[in-house]
Amino acid sequence: MQNSNYMPQVMVKKGLILSEFGFEGNLFDNNYVVYNIGDSMSTKFISRSEEFLLLAVWRLKENAYGVTIRNQIKEATGKTWAYGALFVMLRRLEKKGYLFSHFADPSSQRGGKSKRIFQLSPQGVKALKEVRQAQESVWSGIEDLSVPQE
Repeated sequence: MQNSNYMPQVMVKKGLILSEFGFEGNLFDNNYVVYNIGDSMSTKFISRSEEFLLLAVWRLKENAYGVTIRNQIKEATGKTWAYGALFVMLRRLEKKGYLFSHFADPSSQRGGKSKRIFQLSPQGVKALKEVRQAQESVWSGIEDLSVPQE
């Protein structure tokens, strides 16, 4: 049985700021901060769009920022997402605890602006695994999806 005082936690690099999303953080050492993430377990699955976005972030690793995420999704699905829709969903996934973000060092190629780099959280990985398992279960045994003959 789980202790009623149990609070799930995640340890992240110091540069990743989660406090702006309501997470309490405690300095662990000079390089890491431990955040209490609460019991965010949900009975809902992530949406298909959220799945595409999280998978794009996972594939891009440390190069996951707005433009590259949008390009990855277009390459994988053939669909172009509006930047506004993309960033709304990124913020929502960050608030849900599925993503972390931080700003990269400013670049002269970008006029001194920083890129906001996104990274999958342990909760994001778990959500992807859950939806994949559910999809595999639902699709099991269906080899040929064709229209039934009359």
